[in-house]
Amino acid sequence: MKRVFAGLFLLIVGALFSVELVGVLPRIEEDQVLIEVQTSSPVEDVSAEMNSSRTVFSVFLKGVQMKISRFMVPVGVGPVEGVRVVNVGNGVMVSASLLVPFPGNYEVEGNKVIMKFPRSKERIDVSFENMPFEDMVKYLAERLDLNVIVSESVKNATTSLKLNDVTPEDALRDLLVTFGEVAYAYFPDGTMFIGKYEEVSGRFQRFWGIYRVENQSVADRIKSLISQEAMIDYLPSKSVLFVYGTSEEHDLVASLLSVSPPLQQKEVSFSVEVNKVEELLSALKNVYQFEYHLLKPVSRVILVGDSETIAKVERYLKILETGVEQIEPQTVPTKKFVFYAYDPKTAASLIKLILGIDAQAYEEMNLVICQVPVDREKDLVDFIAQNNLELGTTYYFDVKKSEESFLKEALQFLGVPDSRMKLLNIDGENVKVSLSVPKSVYEKISPVLEKLLKLRRKNFTARTFELKQDVQSELLEAVSRMYGVSVNKVGRFVFIEGPLGSVDSAVEYLNKLQTRHTQFLRISLKEESLEDLKKFVSAKYNVEIDYFSALKMLMLSGSDEKKLQEAAEELKAIVSEEKTVRFVKKVETVPLDRLKAVLSQLYDVSVEELGNEIAVIGSELEVKSAMDLLQKILSSKETVQVFVELPKWLENPAKVLDVVGRNTGVVYEVMDGVVLLEGPEESVKKAQEQFKAVLEKLGEVRAEETVKFLEIDSSFPVDEFVAFSEKLYPDVLCITLNELKLLVLKGPSESVEKLSDIYRSFYERHKKVLEENVLDRLTFEVPTGFPFDQFKTFLEVLIPEVKQVVYLDRLNLVLVEVPVSQSEKVKKLLDSFLEKEQEASKKKAKRNVSIPSDVDPAELSAYLKRLFDGLEITVFPKMGQMVIEGPEDIVEKAAELIEEEREKSLARTKKDYVTVSDGKLSIRAENVSLYDLIKEAASEIGVSMMFVDSPSETVTMRVDGITWEKFLDLVSQNYGYLFDLKNGVYVVSRPKQDLAKRYFYDIPHNFDQIKALIEFYGGTVYVDSLNNFMVVTGISETIKKELDRIVENLKKPTKQVEISAKIVDKSLIDMVTKEMGLQLSGTGVGLSSSGASISFSVTDYLDFEKVINEILNSPLSLQFSDQKSNTLDDILASPRIVTTSGKEAKILIGDRIPYVTDTNGDGTPEVQFLETGIELSITPFVRSDDTIELDLFVKASEPGNYINEVPGERTREATTHLIVKNNSTIVIGGLIREVTNMSESKLPFFGDLPVIGQFFRTKSESKEKRDLMIFVTVRVVEP
Repeated sequence: MKRVFAGLFLLIVGALFSVELVGVLPRIEEDQVLIEVQTSSPVEDVSAEMNSSRTVFSVFLKGVQMKISRFMVPVGVGPVEGVRVVNVGNGVMVSASLLVPFPGNYEVEGNKVIMKFPRSKERIDVSFENMPFEDMVKYLAERLDLNVIVSESVKNATTSLKLNDVTPEDALRDLLVTFGEVAYAYFPDGTMFIGKYEEVSGRFQRFWGIYRVENQSVADRIKSLISQEAMIDYLPSKSVLFVYGTSEEHDLVASLLSVSPPLQQKEVSFSVEVNKVEELLSALKNVYQFEYHLLKPVSRVILVGDSETIAKVERYLKILETGVEQIEPQTVPTKKFVFYAYDPKTAASLIKLILGIDAQAYEEMNLVICQVPVDREKDLVDFIAQNNLELGTTYYFDVKKSEESFLKEALQFLGVPDSRMKLLNIDGENVKVSLSVPKSVYEKISPVLEKLLKLRRKNFTARTFELKQDVQSELLEAVSRMYGVSVNKVGRFVFIEGPLGSVDSAVEYLNKLQTRHTQFLRISLKEESLEDLKKFVSAKYNVEIDYFSALKMLMLSGSDEKKLQEAAEELKAIVSEEKTVRFVKKVETVPLDRLKAVLSQLYDVSVEELGNEIAVIGSELEVKSAMDLLQKILSSKETVQVFVELPKWLENPAKVLDVVGRNTGVVYEVMDGVVLLEGPEESVKKAQEQFKAVLEKLGEVRAEETVKFLEIDSSFPVDEFVAFSEKLYPDVLCITLNELKLLVLKGPSESVEKLSDIYRSFYERHKKVLEENVLDRLTFEVPTGFPFDQFKTFLEVLIPEVKQVVYLDRLNLVLVEVPVSQSEKVKKLLDSFLEKEQEASKKKAKRNVSIPSDVDPAELSAYLKRLFDGLEITVFPKMGQMVIEGPEDIVEKAAELIEEEREKSLARTKKDYVTVSDGKLSIRAENVSLYDLIKEAASEIGVSMMFVDSPSETVTMRVDGITWEKFLDLVSQNYGYLFDLKNGVYVVSRPKQDLAKRYFYDIPHNFDQIKALIEFYGGTVYVDSLNNFMVVTGISETIKKELDRIVENLKKPTKQVEISAKIVDKSLIDMVTKEMGLQLSGTGVGLSSSGASISFSVTDYLDFEKVINEILNSPLSLQFSDQKSNTLDDILASPRIVTTSGKEAKILIGDRIPYVTDTNGDGTPEVQFLETGIELSITPFVRSDDTIELDLFVKASEPGNYINEVPGERTREATTHLIVKNNSTIVIGGLIREVTNMSESKLPFFGDLPVIGQFFRTKSESKEKRDLMIFVTVRVVEP
C-alpha cells in the first residue's frame, strides 16, 4: 500500500495572528515517516503527548492559528494511518493516528515542526494462501511485537495474500484491506482487538472500520455527510474506505452504503448546441443526483450516477434533440419455462405454431426453453401434458447415503447426466433414487449398476474414530490424500470411508499421530531432495516429515514440541534460501573438525555430524562441489603432507590454491612463506604439479606488475577473448589454464584492472545469452476457478518469450515454460495478477438464474450454500427462478454451475462412434467433432490425452480394424495435428509457427490454386508473384511430402485451346419468283409495265395523229411468269481465338443500335443499345485424358420491327455442353427461319395512273428458308 504523496498546502490569508499554519506535508523515507508542519514563523511553545495505547501521537502548537476548523491528511504508509489537524482556539493540535503502537518524537527546525515515526527495519515476503485470518494476523503481530485479540466471528475465515519486500506494518494494513469489512481498536495497554463492527462498537467508543466502496464519488458523498470529527480516507487502488469514528458514525456509514445505488458511467452523444445541453444538465442536477462531464469538441457527455437516473437524464436529452417526448416502452411480463423433450425440434415448432409462444430447441441436450407470458403459463403446461412432449420414464431404486457420490460417478461413466438423477426420501443411511431415462437405456445400464454397487459394498467400509485431542484441518486433508479415503470431522469424531485396507491404514496413522505433536508448512520442495531432508530432520531433531506435492504442504510430527518447532524453522530457512542437503558416510580416520574447516573455507556450505553420516547443507551448486571433494578425501584411507615453498612475489596465493584444492581434492594451509598440502598421495602429487606449472608459466612478477586469477567456464570462448586482449592490451600476458579452469592476467596494474573489468562484462553478457537459451519450467499453485485464459493472454503480451503455459485445473496448477532470465518476472506478474483477481472477487453481485425443471429448488439452494461460502439465496419455486447474492466471483461460479453441468452431461454422453475389438478401432462417425472423436477413441483404447490445442474441425469417417497408431497418422496427415507421447500421455498440439520448418517452392504458374491447397492442409503461405516463389510454414514433414507431388503437377502452365468456328447461313429451298406484266407492241412502238420504246423518224414526231394511231392499232398482251433459281450459301463469320483451360473466350461481330427510353420515371430520356450480329462464347476445359469439355453459346441476330420506337430482334441461338476429343469438329444445325421478299417495278407516269396504272407495273415476290449451321473445331495447343 505504498503511496506517493503530494504536499497538502493550505494558503491561509490573514494578518490577525503573528504565527499561522502554512501547510502539512507527509514525507516517506526508507526508514521513517515524517510529518512536516510548516508555519509562517518559528513556533516558541511546542508540546507533545502520546495516548496510553501509543496509537495517537499529538503535537500542540500554542499560538498558531488557521482559518478553517479542521482537516485531515491521509498517509497509509508505515505505522501512520493519517494526520488530523484541529484548531482548538489558542493553538493548533496536530495528531497522527497509528496503525500499530510505535514511538513518536518531534524536532523543531526554524519554521517547521517535524514529527518522526520510525518504520520497521525488517522487510518480509508474505505468501498466505487460504489461511485462517487469525493465523495470518498473529504471524504479523509476532514480527511487530504486538498483542492481538481476534474475535470468534472472523478468526476462522480464510483469505489469501502475497506481498514482496514490505514492512510488517504495511503487510498488516494490506491484510486488513484484503480481508475487508472488519473493524479494529486498541485497549489502553496497547492490545489490538479485531472483529465485526458490532463487536468492536460494544467495547470501544472510537475505532477504525474498513468498508468496500467501488466508486470515488460515493466515498466523497459519504465524507460530505459524516461529521468532521470522523477521520475518513478512501484508497481508490483498493476500493476501500477507512473510517475512524464512533459507533454512531460507523452505523451511519454502513446505512449510507446499504441504500446507495450502484453507480454506472455512460457516454452519450448529442447533435444540438453545447450551451443548450449544458443548460439542461445544470437544471436536471437540481432535481436528480448525478454528475456529468461535457466533451465539447466531440459533442459527447459522460454521465455518472445510478442506472435509473442516467436513463431519465438520457431521455431528457433525446427530448431536447427531437422535440418529442420519449415514451418508455411497455413490456408484457414474461418468464422462462424449461422442459426436457424426446424431440425438442418438433416440440418447439408445435408450441410456436399452435400457441404462438416463442420456443427454442437444444437438440443435443433434449431441451426446450420457452419465453412465455405469465398469464399463459398454464396453457403451455397443459399443452405439453396433452401432447406427451416431455421426456422421461422414471425408475426407482434404493442405495445407501454414502453411495451418492459413487453413484453419480458411475452414471457419468455410463453416459447418464446428473440431471436425470434425483435423491428422494433421505432417511438415515438409506436414499431412494429416481432415474429418468428411456427404457432401452435403463435396461442396458441397470445390470451394470447393480454389479458396481455390489462390488463397492463388498470392498468399501466406514469407520468412526474418536480424537483424544483436536487436530488441524490440514492433517485430515493430508490423511485423505495419503490413503485415498473420505475424511469428515464432526466435533471429536472423525468419519472415515473408503477401501477397507485404506481405512484401516488411515485409522492406524491417526492413532499414531494422537501421541505426537504435528505442524504443517506450506512450502514447495523438489522431489529429488525430499529423502535427504527426511533423513536430516529425523537424525537431527527426531522429527518425521511427510510431503504432499499436490497440496504443496509439508507435515512434521514428533514427540518433542520444542524440537518440532526448531525443525520447522530450519526447514523454512532451507527452503527459503533454496538450500540442498546431502549425506555421506563418515570415515573415522578423517578428523571431522578439520573437514569442516576445509569445506567451509572452500565452499559456502555448513557441515553437521549426524550419527554415522555427515550432512552437507548449502546451495545446490556449492553442495555438489563440496560432495565431490568429500568423496575424494574420504575415498583414500591414508593421507600425506607436503610443504611447498611460495615465491616472494606471490602476495595472495589463496585464489590459485583454492582452485588447485577443488580440482585435486587436497586441503591446504598457508604458513610463513610455505603452503602445507594435505591429502591422498596421488592427489597431493597432482596438486604440486599443477601449482608448479602455474608458477612456471607466470615467471617472476616484478614489483610494478599485478597478477589476477579469473575463473573461467567451459562454455565461455576464452581463446577469442585472449586473442582480443592481446590486441587491446599487448602489455598484459594472458595465460589459459584449462585444467584448473583459470585465466591468469599478468602485467601493469592499470591495464590488468581494465582487462579484468572487460572480462567480467563479457562473461556476464555471455551468461545472459546462455540464460536466454535455457528454459526454466515453473509450477505455480493457483486458487480454484483460476481465470487461466485471461492470465495466459496477460502473460504472453507482457513476456513474449514465454514458450508454453499449461493449466491443470483438477490440480489447481499452472505450468510455465520460460527463459531463465524471465523467471522472476513471471513470478511477480502472477502475484500481481492474483492480487488483482482477489480484489475483483471481493466485489458484491446479485444474479438471477433459472432453476432446471427436474431439480428440487430447495435441494439446489442447500447444495449451493454448502458448496460456496457467503451466498444468500432466495428461491421462487413457482416462477422457477432463484436470486443469488454474494461476492461477485462466487456468484458467477454458482450461476455457471447449472449450465456447466448441462454441458458436461452432453460431453459425458457416450457417442458410440468407436468400438474396439482385439485392440483395433472401428469408427462410424458422420459430421462429428474431431475433438470428441479423438477423446472417445482414446477412452475406448485406454490411453491418456492432453489437448494443448483442441481440434475445432468436424470429420466424417468410416473405417474398420485400424490400429491406434494408424488412426493418429490419419488425423495428423489430414488435419496437421501433432501427437507426442510424453510420460505415457499423448499431447495433442498444432506445430508451432515459430518452430515449424520453412519450405520454399518455385511456382511459375497457378499461384492461387496452390496457395488455396496448402492453406486447406493448415499451412501458412507467403507469395512473391514477381519472383515466382512461395514460402510455406506450419505443415508437418508428412504433409509436405504429399503436397510436393500435387504441387509439381499444379505448377505446370495451364493448357491452351485454339477454337476455330464457321457460322454459315444456308438456304434450304431454291428461290421461287412470280412476275405479272402488260405488253403492247406495234410498228415503232413498244410499251410494257416495265418500260416503253417508240421508234419514228423526226418528221413523224411532228404528226401526232399518226403516232396515236400506231399506238392504238398495236396488239396488247398480258404476261405472267413463275420461276425458280438457285442461291449461294452465306458465311456469316469465321473467327479463330485461343484461350486457357477453364477461361471463357468470347467474340461479338455486329452492330449496336441505339434507342431512347424513359426508364427513370422522372421524364429524363435514357439511351439504350440493342446488340445484333454474330456472338460466340466458348469455355473449354482440358481434361487429363486429352478430351475437351465445352460450354458453348452461339447467337446470330438482326433487327426486327419497331414497337413504340423500340426495336425488336430476330435471333437464332444455341447453348450446349459437350465433351469432344482433341482436334475434333462439331456441327450445330437446325436453326431454320423463312424469309419473304417483295419487289415492284413500274413505268414512270403510266404506272402511277389510276386504273390503267397497274398495267404499267410489275410485282415480284420471293420466299426462302435458311438454316444456321455452326462448325466448331477445338485443338489443344502448347503455351
